[in-house]
Amino acid sequence: MKRFLSYGIFFILGTGAGWILSGKYWSIFFTSYVPALATLLAAFFGAKYAFQFQNEKEERQNIEKNLLNGNLAIFDLMRMANTLLVYRKQFVDPFRDKPSAFLEMPPSLDLLENDINFNVSPHRV
Repeated sequence: MKRFLSYGIFFILGTGAGWILSGKYWSIFFTSYVPALATLLAAFFGAKYAFQFQNEKEERQNIEKNLLNGNLAIFDLMRMANTLLVYRKQFVDPFRDKPSAFLEMPPSLDLLENDINFNVSPHRV
C-alpha cells in the first residue's frame, strides 16, 4: 500500500515538475493536479490518524477493563479470606488445642456459597 501510494505521489509530482520546466499547462496543473494531490494526501492522513486514534482508544479501554477486573479479583479474594478468618475465629480456634475437639465443637451452618466462590469468567465486566 505504501509503495503504491509513493509511486502515485511521485508520478503526480513528476508530471507537475515536467510541466513546470516546460512552461506548459500551468493553469491545468494548478486547477487539477494540485487540488487532487491535496485531497489524496488529506484523505490518506485523515484515515491513518483516525485508525491510529481508534486503536489507542481501544488499548486504553482494555487497560482500564483489565485494571477493574484485577481490582474485583483482589476484592473477592479478600472477602473470601475474611469469611474464612471469621469462621476460624468463631468455630475452630476455641477448640483448637483440645484433644476432644471433635466432640466438643458445636455444629455450624455451612458457609454461604456466595462468600467462598470466585468468578473467573474472562468477560467479567
